[in-house]
Amino acid sequence: MKIFVHALGQYKYSTTFPVSLLISQKNGKKDEITWLNQVDIIIVVIEEAKDRLISLGIPENKIRLVSNYVRISEFTSDIKELTFELQHKNSQFFTVTYAGGFGRHRGLNILLDSIPIIV
Repeated sequence: MKIFVHALGQYKYSTTFPVSLLISQKNGKKDEITWLNQVDIIIVVIEEAKDRLISLGIPENKIRLVSNYVRISEFTSDIKELTFELQHKNSQFFTVTYAGGFGRHRGLNILLDSIPIIV
């Protein structure tokens, strides 16, 4: 079972009309606590999510932190080869790579707005 009650407060579609009429953040938070207390194990992908659940009264021993990022050490040779290729093919360009979702809640607009400052 996946529960994304907290995330719904971050998505534009769920916080604007007409969907906002159908989704109650207040009721969702109550339901989330009830549901989370009924499961055996809760998997989160960031420490902040674990801390939030603990602050809601969820027992820490039910929560497992499983990071959802690439471990660079597992891809060292591929990265060295790719880095070498990018440096030589595009030596006149500044290259940034992003791997992940593109939802509004990711804050990519901040990254894009900062490019002129970085460059």
